[in-house]
Amino acid sequence: MKLNLKGEVLLRVPLPKTAVPPGKPGELDWVHGIAIDSKGNLYLGDIQGKRAQKFRLKP
Repeated sequence: MKLNLKGEVLLRVPLPKTAVPPGKPGELDWVHGIAIDSKGNLYLGDIQGKRAQKFRLKP
């Protein structure tokens, strides 16, 4: 979950969903790594899904 300085929710990441790798875009199985770049994009490393996914914030 990403919050702004006022505590308002900007982004929610779905709870893990068991999927046969690689699963559908946005589906996660076992997130192991999280990173945010300078533009606010969220990257999640999914071990069981054997991939990394990028989530872009919509204005």
